Formats: sequence, structure tokens, C-alpha cells
Amino acid sequence: MSETKKEQDLSGVTLLGNQNTKYKFDYDPSILECFERKFEETQEDEQVVSLDCFEFVSRCVIGDTLIDVARNEEMYPQGVPIRDLVGTEGYVYSVDPETLMPVVKKYRDVRCTGKNREVVKVTMEHIGCRGTKSVLTSITCTPDHLFLVKKGFNGSMWVKAEDLAPDMRLIADQHTVGTDSFRASKSRHRLLGEAIFGNIDGYDIHHINGVHLDNRPENLQKLTTSEHQHLHRSQDYGYDSTLDIDELVRLYESGENFSSIARMFGCNESTIYSRIGHLVNKRTQAESLMLVNRTDDIINRNKEICELYQTGYLIKEISDYMQLDSTAVSNILKENEVQIISSNAAKQRRMELDLPPLNHRVVSVEPAGVADVYNMEVDDTHCFFANGVVIHNCPRTGQPDLATIHINYIADRYLVESKSLKLYLFSFQQHGDFHESCITMIKNDLVELLHPKYLEVYGDFNSRGGVSILPFSVYADENHQEMKKARQLSMMQYSCEHKPRTSQ
Repeated sequence: MSETKKEQDLSGVTLLGNQNTKYKFDYDPSILECFERKFEETQEDEQVVSLDCFEFVSRCVIGDTLIDVARNEEMYPQGVPIRDLVGTEGYVYSVDPETLMPVVKKYRDVRCTGKNREVVKVTMEHIGCRGTKSVLTSITCTPDHLFLVKKGFNGSMWVKAEDLAPDMRLIADQHTVGTDSFRASKSRHRLLGEAIFGNIDGYDIHHINGVHLDNRPENLQKLTTSEHQHLHRSQDYGYDSTLDIDELVRLYESGENFSSIARMFGCNESTIYSRIGHLVNKRTQAESLMLVNRTDDIINRNKEICELYQTGYLIKEISDYMQLDSTAVSNILKENEVQIISSNAAKQRRMELDLPPLNHRVVSVEPAGVADVYNMEVDDTHCFFANGVVIHNCPRTGQPDLATIHINYIADRYLVESKSLKLYLFSFQQHGDFHESCITMIKNDLVELLHPKYLEVYGDFNSRGGVSILPFSVYADENHQEMKKARQLSMMQYSCEHKPRTSQ
């Protein structure tokens, strides 16, 4: 064949393959592409096209990964290891990926999803607590596990662990962000109250045993304001539903006093005192000032805040990074005579400078050998906080979905383009459906795309609980019906001799 003929036969083929299509995590048959055959054949010399595709990989984390579930936070301050949650159901802190606001959702189907799976270690850098230097934390997971990554000022995107790059910023949890973001929206026990009791507007969430860090669902009670005041006696305990005791204690222990905390939250000093006076080791105002003024870490912190703002970072970013209220950051800037520009001007400057993100920056992603891995299902949001960052859950079935997909077909006019097929099958990774349904969907989509003479799809899935599932689905035009029947019979005979297989 001449070069001219070759070029003519291949015209257009090199432009196939979804050149502008990105990996998707939701089922999308529109990704599929085909191209027209460049040769003629008779029925006697029909060519069978065979494709084997390794797909359907569950994303998992190792067993000691700490999950931010509803719990007694005195006993488990950072979370509960996921291996200890196997077989349980309850509530887990999650985030709405659209608004990036915290929510609490039900979790279920916690289980070991793989033995001796290849894993990677994602190392992150962030501020450990107010006034301390940055620390390194990590999370170990399968290379394909999805992380919620900050994108722009208000956006986010899902990125696989193996694709995380240094300086990417991961969405952090309620324990590691400032009051200007998660914690100022609602306290942790009120988020739980909404999940457990529904609408709680006008109501308070009461800790039955009086321990404000014990957020087990059975320790929470929905009460009216008057009922809550009656229980705690407002003259001794005080009351303000907009204040979170955990946050107030943290602020006081970091060096703030009752007066400065009251200014932060726009209330009376007596209100703050009534809320936490019995929970902290009280200091005089002079002692508080000495604590703030003489602590080198605090001085260095304030210096870094000024430097970050002058570099171009936004007050909100700095408050997240330093775990300070945005008002406190503004006050520190004013006290150090740093000129604060308007919000719009600050955002414009930030965009022009294109600075790297601050809190929970990715440092590295490195191979970490093999380990048993786990995952869970989370209702609605399908994500949860693990080791301080937001990760995706496994498919709705809550089961390991590791398989080789075998596709054989006799083409009529069109052939499937291989890259588009890869992207199409990848889009199944977050599709929550039964194995049999997935195989039938793949067959139907390919039949609609190619209009083949004959096509069969079967999936060799890993065992679930010792049961192997190998679904088989076949299509044939009117000239290949006998072939279809013979193939179905042979597959049934094979299943009897080897592994259980369903046929359609």
C-alpha cells in the first residue's frame, strides 16, 4: 500500500481519543467515540475485536486512619481509627463539595476493602496549633483515592492521591481551620443536632452528661431555650447559643482573656466568663498581657501574619492558616500598623500574584508498600474527614470493585476508539451499581455506539465475601443469533466447571 493510501485510510483517526476530555468520576457514556472501518470483509472472514480492560478500583485508606465521627472527643480527640469502625453505623463530619461548608451525614458499610493493596503516603504541612511552627502530618491510601483540593478562592476539585502535586492545598477539617470558616458557621454539636434531630432553629443541643466534648449521639438532646436554661441555671452557667464552649476554651488557653474574647464575638465579658469560667485556670488581665507579650511564638506568629498579608495573602487565608478568627488577624495587622486595603483590592492583588496556598499544603506523595485498606459509604455527600482532610468514600455498594472487563465484538461499520473506551470505563469508578447492571450498561452503550454484528461483555470481578461474580452480557444481530445462543451455553457450562457466572 502506498504512503498516500495509508494517509488516506488513517485520515481523521489521529484526531480521535477525546483530546479535550478529562478524567471523570461519574458515569458518562458521551465520552465514547468510534471511527469508521477502512477495509471490507465478507461474513466468512469477519474479524473479532478483543479488549481487556483493568477497571473498577475501590479507593481506600489504611486501618489506622483517623475518621472524624460523632464520638466522645475527650477519649478520641483526633478521630477513631477506621478499622475500629468496621461493622458500625453512625454520623461522620463531612463537607458539601459545592459550598465547602461542614455538614454531618450518616455513614455505613465500613469494611476492609482489600488485603495487601499497594498504597502511597501523602505528606502535608500545616500549623499545629496557635503560635506553633508548622508540622507535618500524613495519610496513607491507595494511589487512586480522591482528595478534595482547593481550587481558586471558593472552588474545589477531586484529585487522585498519585496526582497530588507539591503546594496543592487540601480542604481541612473543623479542628484545623479558623473560626472564619467552618467553626463560626455552626458548632460541632449543632451540626450533629441537625443531622440527628432535623431542623433545630430556635432550639439548643444539650449534652446530657454535661461533658461538652462528649458528642456521642446518645449524649445529645434537643431542648428549647427555656428548658436548657433551666437545666444549667443561667446565673451560674450563662447562655448564648452562638458561642461554642470548645472554641472559647481554646482561645482563652492560647493567651486571650475574657475581655478580648468578648470583643471577638460581640458580647459582654460576663457572658464569656459564665460560659467558661469554671472550665479554665483563670488569670488576671496582667497575667494575660504578660503571656501574650512575652511568648516568643506569639511574637513570631504576629510577625508572620504581617509578612503574609504584605506578601499578598488574604485575611481569610491567613486566619485559616493560623487558626485565628479573621477579626483577630485584622487586629494584629492594625496593632503592627500594617495598612489594610479593601477586600476587592486584596482579592485582585491575590489573583495577580498567583501565590501558593497556605494551610494543609501537599509536601510529597511517596510509595508506602502494601497494607490492608478500608473504606465506608457516606450518604449524600460521599466524602468525609480523615486525618484532618476531606477524602472520597467508596461506591454505594460498599464493596471492593476490582475487575478485568473483557469486551469482544464483530464490527459492522464502526470500531470503538481505545482512549475513549478507557475514559468511559474510568467514569464507572464512582458509579454505584451492581456488577451485573454495570456489565449490561457497558454492553448497551457499546451497541448503541457501534451497531455491531455481535458484541459480548463480561467482567471478572474480585470475590465479595468469598463469592465470585462474573456477569456476562451479549448482543447479536439477526444473522448472529445462533452464535449468541452457543456463546451463552458455553459460558454457563464454564461457570459450572469453574466460577459462578450470570448470563443475560
